[in-house]
Order: sequence, then structure tokens, then C-alpha cells
Amino acid sequence: MIPFNEYTLVAGLFVFLVAVFLTSYAFVRVVKRTKYVNVPLEKIQPYFSYGSPMKTGYVECCFQVGVKRGKSYLSEIIPLAYFMGSDEGFIIFDVSIDFPVLYTTGEKIVGEEAIEHFLLQKKSALTVKFVSGEYTPGEHGQGGIPTERFF
Repeated sequence: MIPFNEYTLVAGLFVFLVAVFLTSYAFVRVVKRTKYVNVPLEKIQPYFSYGSPMKTGYVECCFQVGVKRGKSYLSEIIPLAYFMGSDEGFIIFDVSIDFPVLYTTGEKIVGEEAIEHFLLQKKSALTVKFVSGEYTPGEHGQGGIPTERFF
């Protein structure tokens, strides 16, 4: 067992203060490099899960993130409420016509391309949290590593 005296207390306090300083310094560096960027959506398609292959309330959104050596295409599953503003809509895959159909209040949109066009008119970008310096979203020149999506 280590004998307890004033030197071990001072050494322990010193180690604690150095650890607090280093973690706060790293946190401040990350916070200063964080940006929120609107990334333009390139493709939207209905997302049918294995549990309910005929009805969904989600879409898969694809967007492009430019990397230092090229481009990376990412996708995210997003609820329809992000585009509509509420939980009014849902998508059903109609087997009789072999197309997905989006039902909203008073509207019926048939086909993947028509659904994509309708939703892109509502919102054409996705807000993404980036940490600066590593990636650039699309070709807009703002740097960042995608860490979170806000919808």
C-alpha cells in the first residue's frame, strides 16, 4: 500500500488537474471545428422494411459528401414527417400496378419518381453536423466529417 502524505496528495491533485485541462482543451477544439451544413439530397426512394414490406412511413435519402481524394455517397433512412411537417403521409406498395403510392391528406402520388419529385419540392436538403477539416459536403467547399443528421 502506498503511504499517504502531503506529497502523494499534491501529486494526485496535479495529475487530476492535468487530465481536466487536456480533456477540456480537446473538447474546445472539437466544438470550434463543428459546423452544421445543409447537404443537397440527390435521390429519395421509399424504404420498405422486412417487417412490413407493403407499407412504410420512411424514405431512404442519398446525398454526396466530397472526400479529400474523391466523393462518397451516403444514405440515411428518414421519416416522411421530415418532409411533410407531420405524420400525415404513408407509402403503400400497390401490387396491382407494381408501384409505390404515397398517400397524404387529399393527395395520391403514384411511382417512385413522382414521390421523389414531390418530396424534393418540400425539402431539398438535409442538415448534417460536420467536424471541419476532413470532408466537404458535395461541392460546396465547407469541410467536415459527418457525425449526425438532424431531421
